[in-house]
Parts: sequence; structure tokens; C-alpha cells
Amino acid sequence: MSHRLSFIAAIVGVAALALFLIFRHEAVSQRQEPSADAGGSAQVTTLTLKPERVVLIDAFPGRVAAYRRVEIRPQVTGIIKKRLVEGGTEVR
Repeated sequence: MSHRLSFIAAIVGVAALALFLIFRHEAVSQRQEPSADAGGSAQVTTLTLKPERVVLIDAFPGRVAAYRRVEIRPQVTGIIKKRLVEGGTEVR
């Protein structure tokens, strides 16, 4: 049943495209070209371009999140008296 519906939809689509192209062709062929003896000259605006440097900057707001977490835990029993590493610093 779905194959039959898709076939009908394809036929309808092709028919709609054909009608569109036929009416478009008629509209284009009915336009009249301006005659050469229309008289007068056309006014044209001109602009002189100069090269200049353009700085392109893209700024995107966002957040950075770690994909892994590390917990520093003592490997011995007792009390930690001094931490040699602060949070967020690079450890080598």
C-alpha cells in the first residue's frame, strides 16, 4: 500500500513540476524586449572601488568543561599538613 502511495505522490510531483515549467515558459516568452529606438540614454551610476584591509574576527561565547575528573587522595593514613598542588594548576 505504501509503494502505491509513493508512486502516486511521485506522479503528482512530476505533474506539478511540468505545469510550473509550462506556465513559467509562457510568462517569460510574453515579455517584450525594449526596442532600440526607445530614445534617450539610460542613466547609470558608477562607483570606484579602492582596496583596503578588512579584519575578520569571530567571537563565540561558550564554556569549557573537563571530560575527566581527578581526585587527589592521600595514600597513607594520617592528617595532611601541606598541599603542594593547588586546584587548576598543571601537574608534571
